[in-house]
Amino acid sequence: MSHKEVIPRSHQRRIVAGVVLWILFLGCASEAPPPGGPKDVDPPEVIQTIPPPGAVNVSPSTGIQVEFDEYLTRGSVEPAIFISPYTEDGYRVSTGRRTVTIEFSGRLGDSTTYIVTFGTGISDLRGNTLASSYQLAFSTGPSIDQGTMAGRVYAGEEFSGDKITLLAYRLDSVVVDSVIQRRPDYIANPDARGNFRLTNLETGPYFFMALIDQNRNFLYDPGEAIGLPWKKRWMVRDTVQEVTPHMRMFRYPADSLIMVAVEQQNRHLLRVEFNRSPVQEVTRDHFRFIEDDGDSIRPAAVSGTDNAKEYLVEHYQTVPDSQYIFVAGDLTDRFGLPFGENRDRRDLTISGRPDTLPFAAPGITPQDSMTDVRLEEQLRISFDRAVRPIRADKALSLDSAAADTVHRYWADPRTLVTAPDSLWLRDRWIAWQLADSLVKDYRDSTFSDSISSGTFRTETGGDYGSITGSVRAPASWAPELVRVRAESEALQKGTYRETRADSGFTFAFPRLLPGQYRLEAYYDEDRSKTYTHGRPLPFVPAEKFVIFQDSIEVRSRWEQSGVTLQFPGITE
Repeated sequence: MSHKEVIPRSHQRRIVAGVVLWILFLGCASEAPPPGGPKDVDPPEVIQTIPPPGAVNVSPSTGIQVEFDEYLTRGSVEPAIFISPYTEDGYRVSTGRRTVTIEFSGRLGDSTTYIVTFGTGISDLRGNTLASSYQLAFSTGPSIDQGTMAGRVYAGEEFSGDKITLLAYRLDSVVVDSVIQRRPDYIANPDARGNFRLTNLETGPYFFMALIDQNRNFLYDPGEAIGLPWKKRWMVRDTVQEVTPHMRMFRYPADSLIMVAVEQQNRHLLRVEFNRSPVQEVTRDHFRFIEDDGDSIRPAAVSGTDNAKEYLVEHYQTVPDSQYIFVAGDLTDRFGLPFGENRDRRDLTISGRPDTLPFAAPGITPQDSMTDVRLEEQLRISFDRAVRPIRADKALSLDSAAADTVHRYWADPRTLVTAPDSLWLRDRWIAWQLADSLVKDYRDSTFSDSISSGTFRTETGGDYGSITGSVRAPASWAPELVRVRAESEALQKGTYRETRADSGFTFAFPRLLPGQYRLEAYYDEDRSKTYTHGRPLPFVPAEKFVIFQDSIEVRSRWEQSGVTLQFPGITE
């Protein structure tokens, strides 16, 4: 007769206890989030520290313990910790479920304020990170530093998902170019809106810089995105500053301006491409064909293309099957960088193949008889080669009151543009005439001996609104250098209207399409007609700017007035 083996009750209790311990061990060893329940989207927060914030007379042999309200991802903690001032003896970080312990290898300095920064890289088991960096300040002496500085970093869409670190350097008698190349004295991470606040700093002069520190070495490395302030020296006092650092993130290039391509399109035409668009308006005076004897030939004309880094160079005095050195010069990019050594030239053998292409009829937009043309659209006449200089109003005429004021100009030697100063009038037929016989290429060819003409009709619907306002800026500023930009959130990215402030520091954007607009202004100190971010090494400050805190809604037949843009440093 079979029988079952009977396990003594004492053994059964030991087996059950062992299973329970094993389950508990697996639970402790795993960093996975607990199952079930609503999704946790709350960031972890510090709930207790030893020593407490602001403590004084802390023992130089102390350790630090910080408790969070969430279980932590262990690997996220140590890389996100920064201790100021720097401790040469080093320290060791131990991370438990919700606690972080820091043990110093040596004694801390006497009568010194220390700040331990826990950065936004620290995450809980759900992947939620600190909303902003947490700073624990304490002193080994009877008092603690009270210096304070606050500011804001504007990341923009390009860097909106990146972790930004604010770096603070004590200047004293050291120049900015030296301090940028060492570890900062203090750091902080801005919150989701870019606001940062540093407290318990030693008072005195500082330099501030924002950085996306890809390799986490707390140093600026070429190619990393940075944000620079509009001055190098900021005084930290024991109160919040009225004038605070504002910075815009950008990526300063790691290389110089380079002419990356020179290609022959035909006997008389080259395609030239740079690695970045030059800040200057590129003309024939920026290029030369250098012969063997050292003489040089200027091209006949230079035109842009849809690619901002690309240009078409026409030349008619070069000799077929001859060798030249093609050189570009006197150009810089928007960061102020010139060409690198020998990056501005190419050896070139001029093609001997005849150019038999005729001077073709231009492309014209809007096309003839087109209706519902947008009020902001330009009339563009694009030729396939450069046109000999001729006054724009002599080449093209309009026979309708199309807008309040219309201006005609050559965008480059190939492109004739007609545009209203603001917008075309609504629901109008606009007729134009092009004097074909007056338009000649550099071989004196015309594409026609008659007159080309066409019409288009502007859209009938859509009522427009406007934005008017003023700029508060130092009285010493030149009003014409204050540039105000209104960028639509609904239109294609990069679509904006820009205007200059008038003599009274006021501005107006008439006839705006309804929708939400982002408004900002900058002081165009270098007269480049674009915002200049500055340079890290050698340090060049950024231009001053202000961004309106909220988007502005433009409604049909409504003037949004009374908008005030106040530059930093202007008080009520």
